[in-house]
Amino acid sequence: MLRRVVRILVAAVGCIVLLLLLLVGLLVWYMHPPSDFSLERRFYEHRADLEQIVNMMEQDVHMQRIASDFTRNSDWDSEILKPRQISEQRWDQYREMFRRADVPMGIQRGVYPDDIEIMVWAAGLAIAGDSLSYLHCGKPAKILDRYLPCIERKESGEFENGDGFISYKRIEGDWYLYELSN
Repeated sequence: MLRRVVRILVAAVGCIVLLLLLLVGLLVWYMHPPSDFSLERRFYEHRADLEQIVNMMEQDVHMQRIASDFTRNSDWDSEILKPRQISEQRWDQYREMFRRADVPMGIQRGVYPDDIEIMVWAAGLAIAGDSLSYLHCGKPAKILDRYLPCIERKESGEFENGDGFISYKRIEGDWYLYELSN
C-alpha cells in the first residue's frame, strides 16, 4: 500500500515539474525577439497593410497611441479622462489592420507627429524593457525631438547612454527596423 502511495506521489510531482518546465520554456520562447530577417520578411509580406496603418494614423492627427485594447488622444492627461477621438468603427478598422499586418502591439505617434512607430514585439514593463518596431519617418525637418533614425536618415545606427540602447536599420525608403532597450 505504501509503495502505491509513493508511486502516485512521485508521478504527481513529476507531472508538476514537467508542467513547470514546459511553462518556463514557453515563457522563454515568447520573450525571445524575432530576428531582423524575419521582421524584414514580414514587412514585405504586409507592406500594403503597414502603409495603410500609417495613412490612417496620418488622418487621425489627434491620436497619439492606438492599440487593440486601448487608445490615447494626443492631448492625453492622466488626471483627466477624455473621450476617445476616433469612433468605435474606426478603432475596429485599426484592429483589423493590426491583425492582418501581424502587429499585435499597435501604433504610436512620435513627439514629431509625422514619425509613426508600429510596435511588433515587446518584453518587460512599461517603464523598462525591450521593444522592436517598424518605424516610418515623416518628412525631413530640423527638429531634434524625433526618433534617432528620422534625425540621422542613415542606413543603420546605434546609440547607447546610461538609460538605454537604440539600434536601427533601414528597410527601404522612410521605413526602419527600430529596437529600443531600457
